[in-house]
Formats: sequence, C-alpha cells, structure tokens
Amino acid sequence: MQFIIGYSKINVIGACTILNDAHFMGALGIADADFDHIAQPPQLPPNVIRTDFHDPECAILQTKAFDKLLNEFCNPSKIEAWIAQHGCELRSHILEQAAAVSGLLWYSLKTNLSLSFDKLEFKEFIDESSLIADQQKYVRHVKNKSSRHDLSDGVLVAGLKQSVADSGNQKWQLTNGHFFVEILSVGFRKTLGNNSALVVSPERLEQSLRLAYELPDFVESNLFKSLVQWQDDNYPYCFLKDECFTA
Repeated sequence: MQFIIGYSKINVIGACTILNDAHFMGALGIADADFDHIAQPPQLPPNVIRTDFHDPECAILQTKAFDKLLNEFCNPSKIEAWIAQHGCELRSHILEQAAAVSGLLWYSLKTNLSLSFDKLEFKEFIDESSLIADQQKYVRHVKNKSSRHDLSDGVLVAGLKQSVADSGNQKWQLTNGHFFVEILSVGFRKTLGNNSALVVSPERLEQSLRLAYELPDFVESNLFKSLVQWQDDNYPYCFLKDECFTA
C-alpha cells in the first residue's frame, strides 16, 4: 500500500484517469471538493472521492478540534472579552470573514480573471482587533499580487458579495479552509492570545488541527462512508484500519 500526495485536484484526477486507462487495479484518489458542492461539478473518475466540504480543513474546523486549538493557543479571558464586545460566536464570525475572502476566489474562477491568491498577507486586510476583512483593502491586495490594476475595485467587491450570496447557507462549501486558518493566525497573536507569529503560523495551526481531529468525527463523515464503500466494491484492496469500525 502506498500513499502519494497529488498536490492538486487536477493532478489527482489526471493520475487516476491514466491508471484507469491502463487497467491498473486498486488505485483510489481523494480530492478537495473546492466549489463543487455549490457549483456545476465536473465529472470525476469512479475512483476519485470528493471531500465533504470545500477541503479537509473545513471538515476538521467544525469538530472539537477547533475547541482544542483555542484551548492550546488562546487566552480564555481574551476570548470572553472579544465575544462580549462583538456579540457573536468566534467560529461563526471567522467563517463569515473567510467566506467573503473565498468569494473573490470563486468569482475569479467563474469569470476567468486568473487572479492570484498565492501567499496572501492576511494582516494587510484583516483588522487585528475585530478580525473583520476590509473588502476594499482585500481586493486591492489581490490586484497587486496579480498585477491586475486594470480591474475595478467596485466590480471585484460586487463579485465577491454575489459569490457569498450565491452560496446561500453553505458557507463551509464556499470557504477555503486555509483562509479560515489564516484569520485565526492573525487573531491568535494578540487579540485572542499572546503568541508570536511563528508560534501560531498557519502551517503550525493546520498541523495542530490535524492532530486534534478525532477518529469518531472522521467515521461520521461522508468521506469515510465513501471509502468504506470503495473497499467493499474493490476487495481485496483495503487500507482502513480495524479501529475505524469500532470508533
């Protein structure tokens, strides 16, 4: 049994397609759903499974792993003060902001703008105190990163908002989990905790989330059910451990 990281949905689909055409047995791919659950999804090979939500991080963030992350990196009194000041639950608030940031990504894909979202500097447009995304600063930041100064700020903000509206109440399908964690990283430094940027880097926070993710939560997912079905349909190929079925 061998696990290979594909690094993108396109790579996973391409690899499985090649293996299928070569009649290779026992190959299975798992790919981020991205926007597939709220858009017209592409046809996948029969041995490629989508994640339940936009990406695995979005699935993990809805579980107790999120609370464990707060316990590890945040000051409880600071969290209480923030909630009292802003009158909303922290996870829901960050989801709203991350969904707005993700909305521009979806708009860019739908309209073929080819904007760049690599290495965004979230501190440039996320308010450190309120943890609210300044949408004007955000679109300008993306325009600068993409060298697309020809684009109108107003058009991009409108497109972002329309994407959020189009997603309805499915914000976990719209939201890029990495963007969510980026906002957490900003908040965990001073507003919610007392940490250096290195200690609460997005990479470290995502690693901590994965380690805090519990087996019973995974077993409840549609992804797990799909994996079980694939094993049943492709005996004798098996990779799920016995403890998965007793969790």
